[in-house]
Amino acid sequence: MFVGGEVIVHGVVNKALERFTIDTYGFGLWQKVVSACLHAVAFYEAMLCYPDQDSYALLNQLSRILNKPNADILEDMGTYLVVHRNQDGVRRLLRFGGVDFRDFLLSLNEFNARIDLIMPDLNLPQINVVCGAKNQISIRLAPSWSEFTYLCIGILHAMADDYGALIRLAHFADTGSAVIQITLVDDRFAVAQGFKLAARGPSNG
Repeated sequence: MFVGGEVIVHGVVNKALERFTIDTYGFGLWQKVVSACLHAVAFYEAMLCYPDQDSYALLNQLSRILNKPNADILEDMGTYLVVHRNQDGVRRLLRFGGVDFRDFLLSLNEFNARIDLIMPDLNLPQINVVCGAKNQISIRLAPSWSEFTYLCIGILHAMADDYGALIRLAHFADTGSAVIQITLVDDRFAVAQGFKLAARGPSNG
């Protein structure tokens, strides 16, 4: 959302960066990141919104401390959102998309609508999935969050592993949009991770 010419970032973005840093590198490193940013706070509220410069400051400081490019950190964060036990809700939301990796990719055409039902203020870049040659599928991302491309790359690699698929992935810019091109080498390369449609509830016995 835009307010007075300034991008307002949904708190779930900062919260994800906070949890990724703490779970991956420890709370001490997150404290170093926060202390180096002028307006940062130790704990973010997922349902609030924050100025975009706060998010960039957090990411840039994490990049500086780890001596890693922002793109690499965001790709790692995308993987974290799928594989870490504290983020099982994200994995479940994504696995609802299909019974195999190809179905999952095609379901991303409806991903923005699904997210809008849950968090209408998140304003993710519009995702458009296009089938190409026999084993190629392209994902076009509207040019609103340039960093979102690298987060998606991490998510896609992790989801391919989750489904047991072997893929090749490339990305490039095209008329202002980002395009992620996936080649599905083998959709049954390995055994898929277990997944049940219904989450296990508390025992009544």
